[in-house]
Amino acid sequence: RMHLDLVEDVGATPLVELLTYQVAREAVRNATRHGNCRNIWLGLARDSDAIRLVVADDGDGFDPKAVDSRSHFGIQLMRERVELAGGILQIDSSRFHGTRVVARLPVDGQIE
Repeated sequence: RMHLDLVEDVGATPLVELLTYQVAREAVRNATRHGNCRNIWLGLARDSDAIRLVVADDGDGFDPKAVDSRSHFGIQLMRERVELAGGILQIDSSRFHGTRVVARLPVDGQIE
């Protein structure tokens, strides 16, 4: 079940909007493939100079430090996309407590 809290227009550059979409897609894909979750919450808002994307689930969770980035590169790909735009990615997760992915991307340049 998807729970959405989205704004209509975040007013970012086309590249930042594309990167935000790609990060959201990967986070939702991870939740449905690996999380064994019943609910996914997806939020998108604009904070003055940045887009704030939140994807959370009530699934199994995982230890982000234990992910083998040589065979599972989704998290690294999300991080690279966010950093390409000058943003910050945070992943909070632990076994049996779900996962929360938060990306903050500047609408038109580096976050100040």
